[in-house]
Amino acid sequence: MADPVISLEHIDKSLGGRQILKDVTLSVMRGDIFGYLGPNGAGKTTTIRIILGLMKATSGTVSVLGKDAQDDNARRKIGFVLEADGLYDNMTAWNNLLYYARLYGVDKPAEKIDAALKLVGLADRGSDKVSSYSKGMRQRLALARALAPDPELLVLDEPTAGVDPTGQIDIRELMLDLIHKRGKTILLSSHNLDEVQRICNRIALIHKGDIRLYGEKDQLQREMGHGGVQIETAEPVTASLIAEIAGLPGFKVGEQDGNRLSLMNSPEADVSAVVTLLASRGARIEGVKKQEASLEEMYTTIVREAEQKYNEQDLDNRPQGHTRGFSQPQHLRVHPGHDVRITELRPGVHKGHRFPVFAPAGRRIQPQVRKRAGVYTANDVLDIRLFHLRHLFSDRR
Repeated sequence: MADPVISLEHIDKSLGGRQILKDVTLSVMRGDIFGYLGPNGAGKTTTIRIILGLMKATSGTVSVLGKDAQDDNARRKIGFVLEADGLYDNMTAWNNLLYYARLYGVDKPAEKIDAALKLVGLADRGSDKVSSYSKGMRQRLALARALAPDPELLVLDEPTAGVDPTGQIDIRELMLDLIHKRGKTILLSSHNLDEVQRICNRIALIHKGDIRLYGEKDQLQREMGHGGVQIETAEPVTASLIAEIAGLPGFKVGEQDGNRLSLMNSPEADVSAVVTLLASRGARIEGVKKQEASLEEMYTTIVREAEQKYNEQDLDNRPQGHTRGFSQPQHLRVHPGHDVRITELRPGVHKGHRFPVFAPAGRRIQPQVRKRAGVYTANDVLDIRLFHLRHLFSDRR
């Protein structure tokens, strides 16, 4: 069994009195392309900073390549690409890589720099200043910088952001090559679900600091999908033939939608037996596919469920007559005659921002936020969809 290259155990992290990570436990195994997913603000970047030793966890243990994340010997074996690329605009691409290669103590840096630039498709632009580079080229150069020291582990935060479609394909193929031919391990944080779907073998999904999904991608897709297979035929399968299929070991007939027949099957069931049976009865088979959840479906389902649970908990725990802080859109029920007082606009929310208020009749009103405090009253339900507001609930007008 592969050994863990990254191990996080019961990691908590608080910043400014707010808990960013909550009991995060996961492992990235040697040879993984591990996809780390989650909405903005979920805790991905904080996790990455803790792994890179740029930030310490409030509690819990972190090991990277068998050592503490703060250990310099471990950090020298990590290549990384972060959202802020850290490149120097007034230096050439080649000299940027030389500077970082010297920081890493790379032996024969010229050879490795040339090889890294060639890998990312910048061999002919190494003498150009970085100030002349596009966003996509900067991303490629940042990846070259991560590769130049020949690290064991690559930590990549949105490595294809701003890269054109052809470049994205090239980078995906490069990541697969690094795993299969060079024995690297990759932690990939990305919003590009298609990219993660294509190349990652294991994933974790974090939402509001909690790990909501974790494990082998293919297994999770099977578990969260409908299960079984869907068979498409030129003509609808007859009732008598469906009865024969139901008699096969390990199969249960699901829905029939025109020419499509859904079957549930146990892991031991032989799908080829169904295909053989259909063919022997003269059915023309046009397609057979597994009914697995796509990564997009998994992501959307889990995030929506988590948001709904989070909102319900906030409403259930809301003390009347006390100030509550919300960081996500809320559906706030206001009883007849009660007010919702907006008492504070936090940083990032400015005068002139608009937010919808839904009156009981369903009429949508769009009041301007014109001052630092205001009072809005509804007879039934008030729905405020503005981030970073603090609401004061009052029992009286």
